[in-house]
Amino acid sequence: MNNLPIFKELIFIGLFFLISLALSSQEFSLQTRVWSTDGDEDGSIHSIGNGSMLIYEQGPDITHLFGSPYSSPAFLRMHLQSQSKSLDVKSRREKNTAIWYHTVYANGQKIARITDYILGDKNVFFRDFDVSEEIMIRVVPSGSTLLFPLQGYFKDITDKIEKSVLLSIPKGSIFFENNNITEELSLILLTTGNIKCSEPDDKDFSLTIKPGKGRVMMGSSTSLPGTIEAMEFVLSHPETDWLQQSRDYWLAFSGRRLDFESMIPPGNSLKETLLNTIDGVSIALKTQQSKSGGVMAGHKYNMAYVRDMSGVLRGFLALGYLSEARAILDFWIRKYTLFGNVPTADGMDNDAARLNLQNDEGENPAHLINNCFQYYRYTNDDKFLESALPMMTWAFEVLVKHVANGMVEFSGDETYINGGALRCDLYDGSAEATLLFITGGEKLLNWVSANDLWEKEKIEMYRKVVKEAKEKYRQNFMEDGILYANAPERKKYADLPRFRIGWCAERRTHTMKIPIITWTERQEDGRYVCPACINKTATGERPKILNEKRFILNSVNYVPVYIGSDMFTEKEIEKIIGPGMDLFQSKGIVPSNIDEFRSIGHDYGLFLYTLAQFNHPLKKNALRTMLSALNSVGAWDEYYDNNISTRSCCKTRPWESGTNIDALIEYIYSLN
Repeated sequence: MNNLPIFKELIFIGLFFLISLALSSQEFSLQTRVWSTDGDEDGSIHSIGNGSMLIYEQGPDITHLFGSPYSSPAFLRMHLQSQSKSLDVKSRREKNTAIWYHTVYANGQKIARITDYILGDKNVFFRDFDVSEEIMIRVVPSGSTLLFPLQGYFKDITDKIEKSVLLSIPKGSIFFENNNITEELSLILLTTGNIKCSEPDDKDFSLTIKPGKGRVMMGSSTSLPGTIEAMEFVLSHPETDWLQQSRDYWLAFSGRRLDFESMIPPGNSLKETLLNTIDGVSIALKTQQSKSGGVMAGHKYNMAYVRDMSGVLRGFLALGYLSEARAILDFWIRKYTLFGNVPTADGMDNDAARLNLQNDEGENPAHLINNCFQYYRYTNDDKFLESALPMMTWAFEVLVKHVANGMVEFSGDETYINGGALRCDLYDGSAEATLLFITGGEKLLNWVSANDLWEKEKIEMYRKVVKEAKEKYRQNFMEDGILYANAPERKKYADLPRFRIGWCAERRTHTMKIPIITWTERQEDGRYVCPACINKTATGERPKILNEKRFILNSVNYVPVYIGSDMFTEKEIEKIIGPGMDLFQSKGIVPSNIDEFRSIGHDYGLFLYTLAQFNHPLKKNALRTMLSALNSVGAWDEYYDNNISTRSCCKTRPWESGTNIDALIEYIYSLN
């Protein structure tokens, strides 16, 4: 791996000189995020949350405010209004905390400061204002939110309240992909000090912050009594420094992190950037983890996804947050115990919310097994594995049902499929899913055998299945040392289902009154359509199903090293990652599909992790490229085109950030 041609190394002298310049300017934005009422070209979103209440902000704007639970409709949005002049804002996060400061400028002059923070043990979010010139904030309730002014409420506690409003989301309200909530949710908004609130209506209301100081407090709970009790507690202790209480909560969390400062050699030119990135990602992951252990997939997807949390779990483990990683595993074990399976995604503190997608059983169960043993690698906790064994048994046995000629198919929610990097039939063999099955299956079978937990006949029967998949892997997925992400041949051996839950293939060409994700039936051309579309003809040209084409994906080529597969020699790995390495050397990008330019956000981490494992001389250049893709709030996004985050993708994603921080930490270990 270390014997690359010298001329390839020389290409980087010019290429990474430019990247270094970009990175040096990026280091400023890791601390300060610039926003304007004229238009936010950056698009970065940061999170403030305590496990029960979660706020996503874009600069000083609140884009989503989720109460408890995280898996529920958002209550509202808040927008800083420009009124008669353009406003510019510099947003900065206090180190080791989720406390954010927004400094507001008009014509270059500072006119206001907004401080945002949340309490660790109570669901109360604060926005403290200190302004010298009037500003206004528009409050926009979500479509399911009802508003009720609370005249004179809390008057027995304090006379400082200017306005109080109850926001209520009725029981049964629908959120992400037609999931619903089982309880009425409530949020109380209070204003104090120099803040005037217009009369709320169903559409919006405004907060006018006059010169001086003021505060907006928002408390939320699944029950109105709980919401009121939290607000009453805060109001009855006016002498308490709530900002310091929030700071203490976050400093205690950050204090549990591994001491990476001592691990990075003195004089390393990237040391400050590495430490800032570790800090930023730590906070981003923690704020988006619910009390139930489940982690948001991002501001667009407020469900706990198996694949996404797999990356988060590895990030938490690498950072030293073992209890947060264990909470993810306990989340899955609880859902399995309750339902007897684990689908693509589950609700956080909301058991009514579940997301089934096509081929749920094709890959996700393999992640569950590998995640349990990844935790075991750090803890050697046999009692945990015993508690997880029923779930792992289900996961393994359901995967066995999907093995056809040694291959497992794709999950319909695989990100490189949704991101457009891979356009194949879902029932093709999946190189990644099959490798996950082999790697996790071997670990599970070895462990249950060593501990006499299954009958010997059962173990031997399953060993034959895993052995066949391993022996046929190169035949199924490789040719001349090249690893292909898909194997169309699998369809010849598999019994393709007549019905499946998922997206209707005609959903973009016909107005549908039934849910987008629903039962679909297989047609002669291989498409799955819903009952409403079976007898309809699509308008326009039908996209062709690529039944025979095979694809080379970086997203797959770097997986063997990342999951610790023992299937390949070092020379084989060198050949497998060769196409992506050549592209990286010539263009400085790490796209998922090597014929294109789109990177899944975690591709950078998979690449860096592989190079760090082999102590490859290009690892620093890979690190710089990954760091250059950081957004301005210090985390990674869902998709990148030519190393630039796409405008419409989900920002500050836990999965991509968890995977990439795991790789960054692997790089740090490789320095010593």
